[in-house]
Amino acid sequence: MSITKFAAAFKTLLVFTANIYAQEMDTAYVPFIVNVDAAVTVQQGTTVFEKEVEANKADTLIITIAKGSLASVLDGARMQINTPALMSGSHGKISLNLPIHSYKNADISLYSLSGKRILRTKANASEVHRNISHPNLMAGVYLLSVKSASGQSLSNRLTHRGGNLNINVMFGGSENFSTGSPMTAANTASTGWTITVSAAEHADSSYTLNLNLGSNSLQSITLYPNSIMKLPNRPLTQTELNAWIARYGVMGGPSEFELEVVRLINIERTSAGRTALEIDIPLMMATRFKSQNMADLEYFSHTSPIYAANSGDYSPGIISQMFGGTRTPSENIARSSNATPASIVNMWMNSEGHRNNILNANSRTIGAGAYSVETIGSNNRPRTETFVTTNFGR
Repeated sequence: MSITKFAAAFKTLLVFTANIYAQEMDTAYVPFIVNVDAAVTVQQGTTVFEKEVEANKADTLIITIAKGSLASVLDGARMQINTPALMSGSHGKISLNLPIHSYKNADISLYSLSGKRILRTKANASEVHRNISHPNLMAGVYLLSVKSASGQSLSNRLTHRGGNLNINVMFGGSENFSTGSPMTAANTASTGWTITVSAAEHADSSYTLNLNLGSNSLQSITLYPNSIMKLPNRPLTQTELNAWIARYGVMGGPSEFELEVVRLINIERTSAGRTALEIDIPLMMATRFKSQNMADLEYFSHTSPIYAANSGDYSPGIISQMFGGTRTPSENIARSSNATPASIVNMWMNSEGHRNNILNANSRTIGAGAYSVETIGSNNRPRTETFVTTNFGR
């Protein structure tokens, strides 16, 4: 679905739910959009609502709150509000719509997956609108965190393609419910509903949501295949590359194995009087991709048969640039069964060319990527073979 069509569908959906909100206050309307055909289940105790949704088509799950004795709602300033703010974005532009009461004093931060804070600012509801920008931000997966003075918080992972990042902050997003709105007691309380979105051959998405009586924020869900996509014997399309990057973020970014390789390399550098290298997320993604490329296409070389069309092309640079990294990184590769970070780094340090790359005084950044596959050894027994790549940037 194009961004234009998505925006139009979402606008229509908001108008639709806004009109209903004015007419019905004993029903919750939860709009969903999922990237694949899926089943959406909303459950609290024994109360269950289900709906089938089509891929990339906005639809609304209608949850009827049983009529009964009504309980009064706490004053809005003291209510626990956990409903996520509405976030949307494309091409480096993020819109963040915060509920005006619960997030009237917001502390907004952007972090890299390594935990480094990239930017931080404060926004106040009295401003109504605030724009935050970061020029020339490297491509990668980041965490956007918002905290309020009253203790509310939310976070969301963002995949950025590189270049300028603009965050447009507005106030006026929906709260859990308006002060004085009726809610039913017992098993029809609006808090603690479990949302589960499932599809065949995809991992489920499950989380807890506090429902508004009336309209609720759009739930935009991306489900990922149970198995990692095997790389084809051709260049990835941009859509496939975007999916690979998103999957990298969902899997948690750099693995413990990869981070340990970086740590051990930095120990070797500092012991030799060199400066420690900083983790570079584009290079971390590029090296994971290169290791998987070698494993899936069954080759072991600095030159990829796919990403070096001409004999003079520099394959590590081509792959690095796919993720917004440097054009000319130096590269170490390794292939080993029963590999550990220590065994890989020791093997490189005992090879003159690899050791020179590790100790190069001009290097400033590093990426490390590992990918393991199950193979059959010479004794016809299964074994785990790990491909490891490091890139060094300047």
